[in-house]
Amino acid sequence: MATELVEVKVLGVTIDPTNNQTVVILKEIDSDRVLPIWVGPFEAGAIAMAIEGIKPPRPIAYDLMSDILQIFDLNVVKVIIESLKDGVFYAQIVISQNDREEYLDCRPSDSIAIAVRLLAPIYVKRDLFESSSVSFIKKEINDEEEETKKFKDFIKNLKPSDFKWH
Repeated sequence: MATELVEVKVLGVTIDPTNNQTVVILKEIDSDRVLPIWVGPFEAGAIAMAIEGIKPPRPIAYDLMSDILQIFDLNVVKVIIESLKDGVFYAQIVISQNDREEYLDCRPSDSIAIAVRLLAPIYVKRDLFESSSVSFIKKEINDEEEETKKFKDFIKNLKPSDFKWH
């Protein structure tokens, strides 16, 4: 039986006000559930630049890797966030060429930074998503500042007990 996957998209990158660490928020495509993944500031910046369409004057490592993959006709099939061990998320990036497909161990932040550049789908194993995600209810808000404040409050109020740690 194949492992069930949940497709997610990058909702945004923010700073956790409780510890000033950067967080990537992954949102399930068809629900209000989100999975926060704490990442380094460089990786968060690289992800934010890609989702905002910002091109640096010189390529950063993720741009270079994406270019290499494209030049050599290597396709990023998908990214899979697969486990959480001792508070650390683990991922795989799936690369294909012709009929060959390889699963490579990868940090979630690196795989997400490449996936957003190459428009590859991002998945989380269903059991991991169900045990580690939280509900995020977004109401229709006309004032963008109010929406930003509510999102920051949501992040600020996240606590370790909101997640089931393995």
